[in-house]
Amino acid sequence: MAAGCLQEKASLLQTPQQRKTGSTAKLLRILKAAAEKKSEKTRRSFLKLGNQLVDGLDHLPRSIPLQMFPCKILLKTQLSKLRKNLVVLADDIVTNKGYEKVVQQKDPVAIKSSTDSSTDEQISHTTSGISGLSNDTEDLYHVIDALDGDSELAVVEYVDDIYNFYKLGEKCGRPRKYMDFQIEIKEEMRCTLADRLIEEFHCYELVPETLYLTFYIVDQYLSREKVMETDLMLVGVGAMLIASKYEDPRPIGIEDCIDITHGAFSKEQILAKEKAIIEALEWNITVPTQYVFLTYFLKAAMSDKEMEDMVFFFSELGLMPYSFITFWPSLVAASAVYAARCTLKKTPRWTEMLVEYTGYSEQQLLECARVLVSLHSSAAESKLKAVYETYSEAEFGAVALYPPSMELL
Repeated sequence: MAAGCLQEKASLLQTPQQRKTGSTAKLLRILKAAAEKKSEKTRRSFLKLGNQLVDGLDHLPRSIPLQMFPCKILLKTQLSKLRKNLVVLADDIVTNKGYEKVVQQKDPVAIKSSTDSSTDEQISHTTSGISGLSNDTEDLYHVIDALDGDSELAVVEYVDDIYNFYKLGEKCGRPRKYMDFQIEIKEEMRCTLADRLIEEFHCYELVPETLYLTFYIVDQYLSREKVMETDLMLVGVGAMLIASKYEDPRPIGIEDCIDITHGAFSKEQILAKEKAIIEALEWNITVPTQYVFLTYFLKAAMSDKEMEDMVFFFSELGLMPYSFITFWPSLVAASAVYAARCTLKKTPRWTEMLVEYTGYSEQQLLECARVLVSLHSSAAESKLKAVYETYSEAEFGAVALYPPSMELL
């Protein structure tokens, strides 16, 4: 169709003399080259959404989704200066009611109103210096969001609406419990499939979005269609193929899928299953997964790399059990952050900022967090070690080797 349009344009732009001399092909080549150049520019723009460009090469971060860490360090440093001079801030305690509600005076002796005014001015000056915030910004909740203010892709002004929409979206079309519906598939089989998919995900270094969408597709398909035991792996690679095409700039191919299954399925079988899955789901694969909530909640937790590695370790552990399909993705993401904070002995374990960002209280997270910590405690002895072995590597801070939180066991 595109070639036909170019030929039509070429014909319209020709003069009678050009038609006689047969220069259609030359003009067509010029138009085609211009179209390809524009297409490549557009493709590169979208590729930057998921990639960082390093020395002209596409570099895909494996697990660390936050790219504003230097800005967060700046924020902490500037707030630390205020803390030394006039106010004392609890280490991790922040609220959405303005800075003046969080601070405490160093000295119980009354401070003059002029000093109070000076304090407000200094705080306002500090916040206005971060990502161009205005002087009337009083809310740390908005300061955290505004760290991304220089990026048009962050659409800071719409963040609240986007995540409110995600919260609504996660409650629509969730996978139903399907083990009673399936005849040959058992919970242990799904766990084995999950372990294999996570192992292959890290092997091919796909983007995190692919992993979480893969599991959504698998569970959705199994809740709609009966699957034979011998075809479960075929469903898994079909789901990963769809998810990687949808999310990854460099998706896996059919040959990769054949390798993953050790040649158990042919190209035709994999393509047929891919088609069957996407039709069964009615093409509804644009869904909020754990990942979109993880990146948001990690920002609220002011996380460093150790915290991020620990959170993703717990989040991937949560992909293993079949029982976790009953939890909302946002709840699992928040529970992973909570379990990580408990494991790393952060105080307080759950802040007002995290309550505001996640929408969950500490009490609401306990059930899910305890299961995650229990999985951590038994991971070393489990036969399914893909997550444990991955996060035992130095690249991920060897967080799997940390002792589990005794508070949640």
